[in-house]
Amino acid sequence: MSSISIKNQRILYYGNTAGYVDNGRAIVDPLFHCGSIRIVNPQNLKKEDFIRGGTATAGMLDFLAECLRYGISICVAGATSSGKTALAGWLLTTIPDSKRIFTIENGSRELALVREKDGKIINSVIHTLTRDSENERQRIDQIVLLDMCLRFNPDIIVVGEMRSAGSRPYRNHGADHYPL
Repeated sequence: MSSISIKNQRILYYGNTAGYVDNGRAIVDPLFHCGSIRIVNPQNLKKEDFIRGGTATAGMLDFLAECLRYGISICVAGATSSGKTALAGWLLTTIPDSKRIFTIENGSRELALVREKDGKIINSVIHTLTRDSENERQRIDQIVLLDMCLRFNPDIIVVGEMRSAGSRPYRNHGADHYPL
């Protein structure tokens, strides 16, 4: 049996059964067959953290930030756990609050882009997620989200991951005028 703690509750996994512990009581639901818990990392890395870690120089980071700010598409690529999401997340913090951002992520949110000041949201971000389903009418893939995204006339489209044939629509739309 494995478990994970979330705000004084523990989610328990045992085979195809899951449950949770609430105030010392174990509540098990045998109909809950699988689950995925992804917590957006609240740690906000600063430019200095990337420089200190050897990810890039100050000049490199400034160049990437300026490219993004002026509408030049950027692709952040690298090996598993190499910091792609952390770098993309920092780059997106350099975007002015007046820009409209639309995110498309696969199955779980990894980017935390909403900015607050005095309890009010000060930027415009729409986060969307893909959803796989055996029922084609319930499936939401990146192509559907990209089509929906273009109706919102975003200034910046952020795609969490692109794989194989799924990247083709982005190359086509990206050639228009949306920085990706």
